[in-house]
Amino acid sequence: MTAERIRELESIEFKWEQSYLTWNEQFEQLREFKLQFGHCLVPQQYSANPKLGQWVSKQRSNWRLYQEGKPSPMTAERIRELVGVEFKWEQTYLNWNERFEQLREFKLLFGHCLMPQQYSPNPTLGQRVSKQRSNWRLCQEGKPSPMTVERIQELESVEFKWERNCVYRSEHSVV
Repeated sequence: MTAERIRELESIEFKWEQSYLTWNEQFEQLREFKLQFGHCLVPQQYSANPKLGQWVSKQRSNWRLYQEGKPSPMTAERIRELVGVEFKWEQTYLNWNERFEQLREFKLLFGHCLMPQQYSPNPTLGQRVSKQRSNWRLCQEGKPSPMTVERIQELESVEFKWERNCVYRSEHSVV
């Protein structure tokens, strides 16, 4: 790199340590997400901040490379920081029981399980609830599905509705 190119880049405030700064900025956004939602399971297609969802996915990939001894931007310090916010390395979703408990809490608050797919207080839960309906339909059609009889019974125990025939007046009330 020539001195002239360095000057040109610096004239537009180019950040030389961009990946490190970007990592720290993204990590701060992850911490804010956790404060808001209580977990670090940012959906890869997180509409409020699509780059954060992609970054979280990339951290898991980088961690796997690091664990395999392959070249990776993951460092022991970054691992410590992510562990400090209870980052999940292998798990893209909370397990069934944790999600079911969150759904049960929603029902206690609102009296129903008709959670919008874009439920802003917990976007991943809204998406997972929608996924349960899809899995149930696959099961009903005799197609491969992770839905089990036990899960169907658990969901029905909280009066879960398999079909969404309701129109939402607001984010939490059903007509």
